[in-house]
Amino acid sequence: MPLTVFVPVTDGRSRGETGRFVTVSGDRIVLGRGASADVRLPDASVATRHASVRADGGRWLLQDERSRNGTAVRSADGAVVRLDAGVPQRVEDGAWVRLGRVWIRLFVQPPTGLAGECRTAKDLATSLVSLGLEALGRPNVAEVQFVDGPSPIDFGGDTPNPRNALLLEDGAEYVFGRGDRSVVVLDDPEVSRVQCTVTRRGALVHVKALGGVTLLGERELPLGENALWNPKDLLQIGRSLFGLVDPVAGTLAAMEADAEVGVPAELLPPCPVDDPSVITPPLQPVEHTEAALPTPTPPPPAPLPAPARRARAPRALLSRAEFTVVLLAIFVLLASLVALSFVLKK
Repeated sequence: MPLTVFVPVTDGRSRGETGRFVTVSGDRIVLGRGASADVRLPDASVATRHASVRADGGRWLLQDERSRNGTAVRSADGAVVRLDAGVPQRVEDGAWVRLGRVWIRLFVQPPTGLAGECRTAKDLATSLVSLGLEALGRPNVAEVQFVDGPSPIDFGGDTPNPRNALLLEDGAEYVFGRGDRSVVVLDDPEVSRVQCTVTRRGALVHVKALGGVTLLGERELPLGENALWNPKDLLQIGRSLFGLVDPVAGTLAAMEADAEVGVPAELLPPCPVDDPSVITPPLQPVEHTEAALPTPTPPPPAPLPAPARRARAPRALLSRAEFTVVLLAIFVLLASLVALSFVLKK
């Protein structure tokens, strides 16, 4: 049975009427912050597997999975009731549910005209992270960075980019090569006029080889193949190397790896429909250190030549001083013999 999960995205004026939503199916749907959850909510107050929704005939049962900050439901009279951990409770169509400090709505039949649909749970998570980074004034667009080799003549703009970074707009196709059609122009005879294209769609970036030799990581891309670019891999075109930096994916991975952060009850936000000043989702800032681009492996250094062994000059049998002493001794000996001979003759 399909379930639509709606996450309000408000600026304190829309009362939770705008946001992002995803529709998932299954007998049991897990809501949480981890990558294994069926609906991913990237906030530090949400547990990895925070709550679950189970189909029971024609209705849904909501259960808190012993999370630290708990799961609460807004009743028809506006009261917010926290669920007992491990005890399922029936939820009505359109119910407001709070996981940690994140409010969501559960729909069996989503309202007509509901905007902000995401195709997958990952798309929902990355969209929410992107909005959070934008609200915090941080970069939220993937970019291609020049790493090594001959520097590009043009790196995707009319004005020189001192950082040699190309921001990837969603759906735009960027051509790398030597020709006039190229957005990134490379002055390298090993590069084709149209070597490859780089395209971002949502959270994913693909490389399509169109000519010459294009390496993604250790693999040579067949012509025409649309290959997924993992930020861990470098893109090699001719003698130039490029890396992919995705702040949204990096932040999402960091948030999913962190432990659940406890939130005092008095700091848990009211439902957006009751208090228009509530800004959702809160998306607690995460001090995320952007992963460094992979470093190209340098060739092993050539072995240093063995130092030339200096030929040792043959050592003289006697030094000059030794020779003088020996000569003096011989002279004294001869003089003694002459004197002794003279005495004996007398």
